[in-house]
Amino acid sequence: MAIIISKNGKGAVKLDKSSLVEDRLQQYIYDNPESIPLYDLKEDIRLLMLTREFATSSGPIDALGI
Repeated sequence: MAIIISKNGKGAVKLDKSSLVEDRLQQYIYDNPESIPLYDLKEDIRLLMLTREFATSSGPIDALGI
């Protein structure tokens, strides 16, 4: 599976799996919620990230947003 990130739908970059660390990816998503392509669902939608590693009875949620 390829992991591709972008900012505001531009400048897409494919991440090298060997350099990918889960914590860095979580932090990137938290810092750049616009990298999640929600605009495919609705053009003016925005994502607000609330927290990382949110504890649940089934295990932590990596990045929680609304």
